Amino acid sequence: MVNIRVLMPGKLLVSPGEKVTENVRFGNFEVINDPDGRPLLLGKGTFGRTYQARHCYLDTIVALKIITERYVADAAVRQRFLTEARAVAKLSHPHIARLYDFGEMNGVLHLVHAGSGWLLQVRNVE
Repeated sequence: MVNIRVLMPGKLLVSPGEKVTENVRFGNFEVINDPDGRPLLLGKGTFGRTYQARHCYLDTIVALKIITERYVADAAVRQRFLTEARAVAKLSHPHIARLYDFGEMNGVLHLVHAGSGWLLQVRNVE
């Protein structure tokens, strides 16, 4: 049996140095863990962190960007996150990841980029 942890507002996926013994679930998405059991971080910026994840029902691999916990309640940052999602949703190019989903769970905004082999390529560049 797999243990599932649901992300709550203001909570990190994992604390620094914490070893994960369960999968983190965010809505319909389950964050994929690396071989050490930590969420597979694809990238991070000032306003968000991006993790490799899997859609629980469709079994598709995606990039899940979650607004950083320190900005969850900041209206200006939330608006900027939404503006980014709207801008990306209008783009269509073979070298730009398609926006797959956008939403809010327990007050935490997220956006999801559809992926396939490109996610593995991004991870292997590091």
